[in-house]
Amino acid sequence: MTSLSCYYNQLVSIDVSKCTALVSLFCNNNQLTTLDLSKNTTMRQLDCSNNQLTSLEVSICSYLHCQNNLLTDLDMSKNINLYELYCYDNQLTSLDLSKNTELKDWDCSNNQITSLDISGCTRLNRLLCFNNLLMSLDISNNTGLKDY
Repeated sequence: MTSLSCYYNQLVSIDVSKCTALVSLFCNNNQLTTLDLSKNTTMRQLDCSNNQLTSLEVSICSYLHCQNNLLTDLDMSKNINLYELYCYDNQLTSLDLSKNTELKDWDCSNNQITSLDISGCTRLNRLLCFNNLLMSLDISNNTGLKDY
């Protein structure tokens, strides 16, 4: 199995540890509190939005939607091919995307982020970061940002 869609259920847990060839997982709109993807090293697409996750460890995704959870931390340093990240409506206070140079589409709105360094995200063409605690934002290196 390379793809699993189990969204819009009442799942409180899911075990995909034996699905080591899993490339896409869509488990959004459930009641998950944990999601262990440590054995899923081929995962490229993950949508785990609208759950109750407090932590998330993903190491190779290029497409990640984890919005509307209870995340306080999100480590994206191993996701060097990440091009789309939706992590809005969480409880994030910081987010380091300095190694995510392929990132094109990012929404981190409605968190508690105090600073964003997007200088390395030179391919970024969409950034939504409203309703955070930002005091400044340097977009001088982000010449690809577009009006939406």
